[in-house]
Amino acid sequence: MARPKRSAADEQPHRSELHSGFLRRSGPRPPRSQVPGNDDTETDRLLLALRTHQIELELQSEELHEARRALADARDQFADLYDGAPVGYITMTGEGVVSRANLRFAAMVGAERASVEGRLFSDFIQAEDQEDFHLHRQALRRRAEPQCCEFRLVRLAAEPIWVSLESVVVDDGEHGTVVRSAVRDITAWKEAEAKQDRLREILLQSQKLEAIGTLAGGVAHDMNNILAVIMALGCRLEGSLSDEHPHLQDVRDIMAAVARGSKLTQNLLDYAHRSARRIESCCVNDVVERLLAVLNRTTPKRINIQSSLEQELAFVDCDPDQLTQMLMNICLNSVDAIAEYGTITIATRNVRREGETLAGFPELLAGSYVSIQVSDDGCGMDDATQRRACEPFFTTKEVGKGTGLGLSMVCGVVEELGGALRVTSEVERGTTIRILLPSRSVGLRRRSQHPGPIGTSAAGRTVLVVDDESLVRTAFRHLLHDLGYSVMVAESGYAAIEAYQADPNGIDVVLLDLSMPTMDGAECFSRLRELNPYVKVVFCTGRARGEAAARIIADREVPVLSKPCRMEELAAALAQAIEEPLVPSSMGQGS
Repeated sequence: MARPKRSAADEQPHRSELHSGFLRRSGPRPPRSQVPGNDDTETDRLLLALRTHQIELELQSEELHEARRALADARDQFADLYDGAPVGYITMTGEGVVSRANLRFAAMVGAERASVEGRLFSDFIQAEDQEDFHLHRQALRRRAEPQCCEFRLVRLAAEPIWVSLESVVVDDGEHGTVVRSAVRDITAWKEAEAKQDRLREILLQSQKLEAIGTLAGGVAHDMNNILAVIMALGCRLEGSLSDEHPHLQDVRDIMAAVARGSKLTQNLLDYAHRSARRIESCCVNDVVERLLAVLNRTTPKRINIQSSLEQELAFVDCDPDQLTQMLMNICLNSVDAIAEYGTITIATRNVRREGETLAGFPELLAGSYVSIQVSDDGCGMDDATQRRACEPFFTTKEVGKGTGLGLSMVCGVVEELGGALRVTSEVERGTTIRILLPSRSVGLRRRSQHPGPIGTSAAGRTVLVVDDESLVRTAFRHLLHDLGYSVMVAESGYAAIEAYQADPNGIDVVLLDLSMPTMDGAECFSRLRELNPYVKVVFCTGRARGEAAARIIADREVPVLSKPCRMEELAAALAQAIEEPLVPSSMGQGS
């Protein structure tokens, strides 16, 4: 039901109500004789005025209470926002004393707010960054606009953090001119920036390495061709001298130097990742024994090199030269880690993972592995260094004494071979690097690339020598003549195709260079296969690049000679090719 409207008269307080209310609030009614004018009308008027004034006071009091509550709520809300802000807020005097700080800033420095306020703000800045804060304050004095700077903030019982300080000068009225600043934690951003700088540096180093690799490939190709000529002529000269000839040893020393130069160029190509891998079944113990012979001759006498090799060690599929280089890098790191006297131990053994029984290598599948372990009692590494040991370009060595590529390259090769690597180290106690590689059956070898005995007579056989270097063609022609072969030469892949098309039955075997301009050996081999699926080929290369070349080198059914090569290696490879049964190969199809 709607309530009836009240008239204006109804809104006015009733006289009796005012009168009684006044009596309730004002005590006993004074005698009529004491009321001015002694008039009821005047009395009622005064009572009404007093009552009206009382109501106004009550309303004003209520408004004042509401304003105080709103002010308290606003103060609480400001305190929540001030202390709970994601950045630190501080107020500093002109002398740099913190007069007020929020809880966030106190948490940044790891202290109570009471112990922060009243201290110089510079007390919380790392010593190396004090100058940056000093310049920041000078800029605030000279300019009216806000100023920013970055520095490291010292924290109690914790590592410093990077912060960004944005400050502005204001007139606080009560306290005069003050500096109000916002302090933001930018540690994560700084770490990301540092990581980006490291990645940029790594990219730059990779680009440099790529350039070096390209240069090394060209130099190695030319150098290996030169060494091949020296080796071929040296072999001819050695064969023409009697055992009593005074210069025979000189010739042998020349060929030994050529072999050493060839190894250096190969190491350079391996380092720059420009050479195809020669994967074969390899006995790790053989590699270790050859490595020990080198280390015992080259390492200081104060370092003891010892081994513990399992006798019936399984074979692994790898490039023996690459494995040797990997172990050499690890051992040289151990040598550098030993300051005075110490021991390096190389150990091998067979291991097998069944389920989860192989501790420390969760990424490896169940199966058989060969363990190669290199331990030293050198200076060791702390946890931070150990975690970064396999990072590319990370090194603890002095500038110019290390590239940071050795162990990272070892890790990459081990992963390519399906194995795993672990580094365990302790400061002043030494380091152990353990490598696990998938193994084959014990004693199982792939067929040797160059058989020892030569059962084929060269008489009546014709070899087509294909090489873009005239000196190499000439040297091989003389060397093959000495072996009893008839020799044809071709300066390019196209010339080889023409020569073979002209007389396919008159050529018994093709000695084919893999690296040639216009048409390389892999493409030439494919074209020869199209002409004759049974063509006999021996590859000869000082540098091989590309997938087709890698497939050729990986196929152990096709003889591959590395420039430079000795006469007996060349004779064995040609004999092997000629004696092979006439079975068409799948190689070169679609190459």
